[in-house]
Amino acid sequence: NDDALSKIEIMDKNGENKKTLVKFQPNQSLIGTMAYDEKNIYTMLTETNKAKDNRISIKTILISVDRENGQIQKLYDYDNKTPYMLGIYNNKILTYFDNINNLNGSYITEIDAVDVYKKEIDNIMTLNSQERLMVHNNRLFIINNKSGIYEVSPSSDEKKIIFIPVPQRFDISVRSRSPGELQKRRKKHAY
Repeated sequence: NDDALSKIEIMDKNGENKKTLVKFQPNQSLIGTMAYDEKNIYTMLTETNKAKDNRISIKTILISVDRENGQIQKLYDYDNKTPYMLGIYNNKILTYFDNINNLNGSYITEIDAVDVYKKEIDNIMTLNSQERLMVHNNRLFIINNKSGIYEVSPSSDEKKIIFIPVPQRFDISVRSRSPGELQKRRKKHAY
């Protein structure tokens, strides 16, 4: 059934003039996030193939799709790992995958950047299990629930503090107290 195939459709902002930009092969599936720029849509694609010995191989590929004509271009083949896409930063597609330490259950996150023009990949940073990376308006942020939010620059290793959580000096979440009791408690523990 042709309708069951993965595809990318485009349309006007109001939902009209819908058309299929590209339709993928039966052994190809789209996974995860998509990102776009003025010319292309970027996404991850898995290809499932059966070898002569009946073993199944699954390959993850970062692709670009031309927004005008639907032409697909392979940017990078990932061997033996399935990364996730974060977004676009300085004409590079950022992807990540988690490496789990089986001894203690902790993990690190490897962040890679694929240059969309050169089709080369570089590891730009490694995050610990408390950190997550966010891409917004061509800016990178590390979010750490314990130490705050930082804007980062992979080229210079600079971190600019955006937000630092402030620990509370007392617990105001106790619901068994009346509002009057809470008010007295707040005044008593005021800074």
